[in-house]
Amino acid sequence: MLQEHLVGTILSDGTPLDDLVDEQDLSVVARVMNDPEIYDLELKKLFSREWLFMGHESEIPNKGDYVARRMGEDPVIVTRARDGEIHVLLNICSHRGAQVCQAECGNATTFQCPYHGWIYDGTGRLLGVTAEREALGDRLDKSAYALQEARVGVYHGMIFANWDPAAPSLEERFATMGFYYDMLFGLTDNGLEVTGPPLRWVENTNWKFASDNLVGDGYHTMSVHKSMDQLGLVPGFADPTLTQNVTSVFDEATGDGLENFGIFPVDDSSEDAAWEQATFWMGLTEDFAPQARRRLSAQQAEVFLKGMPGVGNIFPNLAWLALPWPTGDPDEGMSYMLVIRLAEPYGPEQHLVSVWGLVARDLDPELKEMQRKTSLRMFGSSGMLEQDDAQIWSGTQKSIRGAQGRNRRLRYPLVKPRNPDWPGPGYARTSFPDEMNQMNFWRRWRDLLNG
Repeated sequence: MLQEHLVGTILSDGTPLDDLVDEQDLSVVARVMNDPEIYDLELKKLFSREWLFMGHESEIPNKGDYVARRMGEDPVIVTRARDGEIHVLLNICSHRGAQVCQAECGNATTFQCPYHGWIYDGTGRLLGVTAEREALGDRLDKSAYALQEARVGVYHGMIFANWDPAAPSLEERFATMGFYYDMLFGLTDNGLEVTGPPLRWVENTNWKFASDNLVGDGYHTMSVHKSMDQLGLVPGFADPTLTQNVTSVFDEATGDGLENFGIFPVDDSSEDAAWEQATFWMGLTEDFAPQARRRLSAQQAEVFLKGMPGVGNIFPNLAWLALPWPTGDPDEGMSYMLVIRLAEPYGPEQHLVSVWGLVARDLDPELKEMQRKTSLRMFGSSGMLEQDDAQIWSGTQKSIRGAQGRNRRLRYPLVKPRNPDWPGPGYARTSFPDEMNQMNFWRRWRDLLNG
């Protein structure tokens, strides 16, 4: 049986959880990717206590709008109730456990359990019970049977939820790395919107393969995505010299990490030109430059004009990819994509992928459509880059199933010194390749599972 000691969690075979993540050896034991006991521990101690991404406000703009989502493996309803507020409700009837919402999305003022017909409103309040008078008279205290409700926070239109009443607020959660997230999600006055419902599919890999990769593994691009260079889509994509101006940043307190791309040139002939060029790389026309300039602080501006926070992971499992990318049409040239990718646990050896495209709400419709297609082409279910990664992760998942494989160590030896001149927060290194972002992810993962 799982035990918890002052030294940390001890697994049922006597292995201390601390032994699985070795900061001195810079390695992680492969069993973290397929052990059912560890997976159950994650559901209890990680996905029940961290802020988890639920969706975007633009998916539920009207009162009564809802989408069905998951927190770990718990089904939830994300709804904008009659009060106009967003609520995240456990999609489990308080009577006998059936799901009260059967659809993926829609508009409804109430949710009715299909088992015994109990009815709840969009805030989770129990409104009615079938044959209540005949069965219970006046003995039922409806207030004691409300749907369980999670804490909700919204950050630049992105909805997060948390079951833990003792967890820091969402504002506190983003106190450090929000400095960079403002450049992704908060550049425009009217914000972002989704390009449509999320694309979803199941990959035969543990959810942490995706987070480990997207938290800051630029090292793999030269081999896994070499075809981008070979096909002439992105000439030089496999050239390691292109990455010399990439800065990796992590936040030790939260486990978040990102790579800031200084590989896209910015016109520094004037301040106006620099802002127009930098906002162009973020998929915006020059008309948006004054908004971005006004919304970022002087310190943020210094980082923003150095490069864009192109790839990263918000712990535990929400990643983004923000990149200028060829459209494939010589007449159209470059486009831009901002994709958010959620890797939800789906058992020890699978994860459910949900991918949204985001565009500036006020962007020209033709540019929105171009960016939507670019996002699908690269990171949709059959996207060129997504397929590359999925093939590697699923192959690794198979290779570590055996008695020897699951006890092998996954190595992270590429450690570079801190950049003392980096103007932004977090622990930054401007050198390549570097694997400290990944080790910080694993440190945070270990600490949470130790309780």
